[in-house]
Amino acid sequence: MKPNGLLTKSVNDDDLQGILNLQPILDWNIAELSNDSVWDAVELPWEYEDAEEIFVLSEVWEYAGANNLMPEQVVKLVVIRHRQRGDIYGFKMKIAPDLDYMLDSGDNLRINKYLVRDSDLSGIVIFCSLDDRFINGWRYMDGVIQGKLVPANVEDAGTRATLSGTRSEDWHIVLDEIVIVGYGPKGLMHANMYTQENGYLVFPADEMERPGGVDTSGPVVDTYGGSGNSDNDSSGDILLPVPLDGIINSHILSPLQLGKLEKAQKELINEGCMQETLYNALVSNNVKLDFGMYANPTETSAPANYDPRERSIKFKDNSSITKDNLKEEFFHAWQDSYYSGGIWQYRETGKVNVEFEAKVFKDIIESPDATCCWAFGDVENLPENLSTEYGLWIYGIRESSISLQDADYRKWLNLYNQYNTEYSSPMHQNLSTPNAIRSLINQSDCY
Repeated sequence: MKPNGLLTKSVNDDDLQGILNLQPILDWNIAELSNDSVWDAVELPWEYEDAEEIFVLSEVWEYAGANNLMPEQVVKLVVIRHRQRGDIYGFKMKIAPDLDYMLDSGDNLRINKYLVRDSDLSGIVIFCSLDDRFINGWRYMDGVIQGKLVPANVEDAGTRATLSGTRSEDWHIVLDEIVIVGYGPKGLMHANMYTQENGYLVFPADEMERPGGVDTSGPVVDTYGGSGNSDNDSSGDILLPVPLDGIINSHILSPLQLGKLEKAQKELINEGCMQETLYNALVSNNVKLDFGMYANPTETSAPANYDPRERSIKFKDNSSITKDNLKEEFFHAWQDSYYSGGIWQYRETGKVNVEFEAKVFKDIIESPDATCCWAFGDVENLPENLSTEYGLWIYGIRESSISLQDADYRKWLNLYNQYNTEYSSPMHQNLSTPNAIRSLINQSDCY
């Protein structure tokens, strides 16, 4: 299947290892947003600091070599979200124009997006995982899909896809495409590129396939937040700083973890009125947080932790990225913003004040008939009559914020300090009343 006169430099094992270690430079400031009735999409160039990725048809490669040019192509990161289900998928999209399109309409190549293709596009579009495993692809001619792409050599294509059957003469699409793929140092034109050839067969699309789109049911698509993910998802090998609206400043999370974070955040906001008020208060006060995972968690590590020094939230493991853990850490971030000088000053004297207010907040924002309670939930030696009395106090506040009286609050703060040895500390007078909670209540119309 090699075109006549094509000379390529094969990728050896050392070269391949260097390629696999390349980290993309993703500039979210130039990300483009689009949507249709089904999907929201964000996309941006997938580029490297010191290397060029090659993904071109063989005729374009030969033309570029003869004229000492870099061939035209598009390689981008795409993240799509289903507008009803909320499922999020991340993948690479690669476009290789044919020679006529490149020469006649090359300036239009960049207008091709995931949801919209140029009406004159001729060439191929493929989708692959973030580590370059083939998902699916399409052959275009004058803006019309001619068929779907199937790798002719599964091993060369680096895909798990298999060809179910052989090409038959009665199939009306029998085109072959040879694609040159590889990498080379930035600044070079055609020489010294490390390349190999991938062959594709073009077959008619199945009736159930969405022509032109990515196959989200495939085994190698990177899922950010839908159903069916496990904590051991292999997509965690590549880190993507997906820009989410609101309070996320930066993160070092895998796509799976980022999807869980977004899901937890969405569930928290939709859970209730005070939860939404908490989130909106953080946003309106321009609170920006960094997110990550514990470096060396142990069995006794807390599921999540807010660090006021870094304004960051870290999680113990993937299963800890939940709305309930996010709820408490978001409230600590609110305390840090609300109280003058932040809460790091109370890390010794006043630690119990900070923790108790967060637990009370979690307890009172539950639905009126929800099980109680978070504050004394892990205390084994709390007398039953006190547990019942605290529950009645919380149920009363859920019904009416008037029940949140300072005297009662100080009583339960003292008892919490007495019985909860994990957070016991000298108390600080400045935090003896629930002012951060009251501020949120006053900002809301929840009561």
